[in-house]
Amino acid sequence: MHKVVLMGLSVGMAVALSGCSKRSCGDVCKPEKEALSQTYIHKYGMEVPQREWKDRGQNGRVVSTLKSGVVVTKNYKDGFLDGETTYTFPHSGAIQKTEMYSQGRLVQATENDSTGIKVKQVDYDTPTHKKVSVWYENSAPHYNEEYEGNKLIEGEYFTPYQQLEARVDQGSGRRVNRDQYGVMESEDKIQHGELVLRTFFYPNGAPKEVIPYQNGIVSGERKTFLPGGEPQTVESWNHDHREGVTVVYQNGEKIAEVPYLNGQKNGVEQRYRDGQFLVEEITWKNGQKHGPCYRTIGETTIVEYYMYGRKVPRVEYDRQMNHLIR
Repeated sequence: MHKVVLMGLSVGMAVALSGCSKRSCGDVCKPEKEALSQTYIHKYGMEVPQREWKDRGQNGRVVSTLKSGVVVTKNYKDGFLDGETTYTFPHSGAIQKTEMYSQGRLVQATENDSTGIKVKQVDYDTPTHKKVSVWYENSAPHYNEEYEGNKLIEGEYFTPYQQLEARVDQGSGRRVNRDQYGVMESEDKIQHGELVLRTFFYPNGAPKEVIPYQNGIVSGERKTFLPGGEPQTVESWNHDHREGVTVVYQNGEKIAEVPYLNGQKNGVEQRYRDGQFLVEEITWKNGQKHGPCYRTIGETTIVEYYMYGRKVPRVEYDRQMNHLIR
């Protein structure tokens, strides 16, 4: 299931960074788990052993080369991150991300594309308040957002032609999600600073999915559609799991009702002909066929028996069921 995609990615990274808002050398100066090598450079520019660097007050730079090929350079003052921390692209000298610290507190984070053009900036005014600015691939404004904690308070969203197309004001409004090239991916409804509804679209502009959210997770009635606008499914979700009956459509007519429990098929699935005539019943348990399955063809009803996903003869099914009852 879709999580909070384009904007959610931005928020997630911002939250992750803000979680490091007060960084001392106690943990950071330990050898990084993914580091192939680390170099300690005193503030006067000379390379020193790790213990000597710490004994001299932990002032200067720590340069780490990670297994991924990323080079991380962190600046410290009196044992706290202070000034720039940079991350290169893998196997490249180009800077992908820069974090600015002041006495251990993260105050700004920026990201660049592979050509060195800035594509994102997050300013941390306080430990709970931040502003996010993102640009398109051509450096035109993409969106500006303002958060208090995890709540989206203000937002402005632009087309690739720099036209304002959506806005969030005082925690409520509409947010349009486009990729870095301006292709529209989804649209969000925001209430009280939180995502409550996300709609994905086909390239022709027709809705593809309508997904309800509560507290950042999928809860409620999720709907999917075909490119022509015809319904495909109507699903019940609870806390990120499919829960209840999913109705499946074909050519605009109901063809199945499928029960779910904790994200797995559980219960009796019913399949229909012409949207109304029951022609098949399939018994499910924890995502596997388990029990009798009935299929009607003309005047004939065919019965098959399953045990935990395996088709079995009626005799074996009865024996197993009698054993379970005992």
